[in-house]
Amino acid sequence: MDELSIIDEGRDFAVGRITLAKHLGISTRAPGWQAQPCVLELGGSLVAGLLLDEPSGFESGRVPLYLLCPCGAPACGALTARVRAENGTVLWSDFGTEVPYEKGLTQHPHQRRTGPFVFDAAEYRTTLAPYLG
Repeated sequence: MDELSIIDEGRDFAVGRITLAKHLGISTRAPGWQAQPCVLELGGSLVAGLLLDEPSGFESGRVPLYLLCPCGAPACGALTARVRAENGTVLWSDFGTEVPYEKGLTQHPHQRRTGPFVFDAAEYRTTLAPYLG
């Protein structure tokens, strides 16, 4: 089972010793309009989507982890993952970049090699629930 933790004051996820943004080529601390915020910074329905309490808002059903634009609108695109619950676990898999007004998913080689990650469902909820807002 993988361990999920929140690092960098809520700007990033760590899975075991993997800093996810760095691993996926995301810049959560870039200046101005170059920043790609983690959904934890925005809270609300984005975190509820990670907890599978609300639909993701993406037609594909995939869940945003990082947004591609600092405006905070998932409509600008996001780095997403397939998130599903099964048998007391939560699974993150199939990482890629998705823009709602474009069809399909873009997966760079490093995204294809990421995961799957399997988390204990109770620990997962305890870790993410404080970020609901």
